[in-house]
Amino acid sequence: MTYGVLYLYNPRSDQGEEEITVDRAPISSDVWRVGVGDGAGGEQGLMERPIDQFTACGEAIVALLTKP
Repeated sequence: MTYGVLYLYNPRSDQGEEEITVDRAPISSDVWRVGVGDGAGGEQGLMERPIDQFTACGEAIVALLTKP
């Protein structure tokens, strides 16, 4: 089964932190990342967008999950 994961990433962080559970307000240096998996252990990055392009990330996940 194919799946998508949307998470927040801050490339300016010393730790290069990825946040799947976001419990803070996003800041301008954050980016959204979309990862995809095949359900059998294969995972890869699908896209990365600036913080103000959340909608594009959601649309990419919808397109992925609704492919025939």
